Amino acid sequence: MGTKPRQKANERYGGVYFRELDALHGSKPDRSWEIIYRGLNAKTVTEKVGRSSQGMTARKAYEALNQRKATVASGEEPQRKAGSPTLDDCWELYRTWAEQQGKHLQPEEARYRLHLATPFGGRKLIHIDPSDVATFKADKLQTLSPQSVKHILALARRVVAHALEVKRRWRDMNPFEFNEKRGTSVGNLNNERVRFFTPGEVQALLEELERHSQQLHDMALLSLRTGLRATEIFGLTGSDIQPEHGVIHLTSKGGKREVVRIHDPNGSLFSMLKNYVTEPGSLLFRARNGKRIVTLSDTFQRVCTALGLNQDDTPNTMKVTFHTLRHTFASWHAQSGKVTLYELQTLLRHKRVEMTQRYAHLIPEELSAKQTVILDVLNAGKNLAY
Repeated sequence: MGTKPRQKANERYGGVYFRELDALHGSKPDRSWEIIYRGLNAKTVTEKVGRSSQGMTARKAYEALNQRKATVASGEEPQRKAGSPTLDDCWELYRTWAEQQGKHLQPEEARYRLHLATPFGGRKLIHIDPSDVATFKADKLQTLSPQSVKHILALARRVVAHALEVKRRWRDMNPFEFNEKRGTSVGNLNNERVRFFTPGEVQALLEELERHSQQLHDMALLSLRTGLRATEIFGLTGSDIQPEHGVIHLTSKGGKREVVRIHDPNGSLFSMLKNYVTEPGSLLFRARNGKRIVTLSDTFQRVCTALGLNQDDTPNTMKVTFHTLRHTFASWHAQSGKVTLYELQTLLRHKRVEMTQRYAHLIPEELSAKQTVILDVLNAGKNLAY
């Protein structure tokens, strides 16, 4: 493959060079990035650090250059042959260490497998740009609660940090390091979304989704009817659906197997789900490539925008996402006055009642009138001697 003469990168990245290749990266020639520095004994070192098509950029090459210089300044020779680890490499190190420490690893294993392995697992750290992480975060916020997204990103950051500490010959930057300017910060994610649908909004949303995607419509209806999370729906298989018992088996966000009882008096919900059953172990809902859905398509957001449910100036706590369907399931139950806060906690499968407390203000006021029982008893007995 032909190359052109070496060229300097932007002036702000001194010591970084590139060669244009015959192959294209998008509509432009691919670039092979190099760094030049002085090693031990003042020996000039020229090192290829990657191509644009592999995710390398001038900034990342410059970061690699500074790492090499810091290593030399400490009296060591940079070990370039070890290469950059993949996120899967880092995970294996972390998992082994966690097992040795007796950590409860199941929730983290599920979180890594469901959310991080597919988009990042096989990629080298040097090829994961913070902009990739920022995009990943934005996509996940369309289907998951902010707190769930925070846990996912924190796990990735923790896994890489551990690996780089243990394997000091890996001198990569941590692309999951929290950085507000690069959009990878998780500290300011607001978990208190309060938006839920009105009946009219739900009707319009379902009708419009059905026009665009029957599968997306059916997943939305399933979430509204049952309160299932998007990731729980993505993992459903044919054997998980048991209409004869009126239950759905699922793997919760913590990796735990749970049973959800379904109120389906006319059988319409189970009938809908049967249409997706092929084999017992096969997924009900699939991505276009036939594999498990990892990130919801942007069709949902386009429909919400077209219906006016989301505007550019809509506050984050009021923006509609797929998770709003679960909020609606909870909010409508709370408004009905037919369930207690404890019963709502059970329906939502919350581990702590504090997670359910956000819906307490929706419980009808007339229920609070029952608290007068205590006053009535006290007033009735106020003339009694205590």
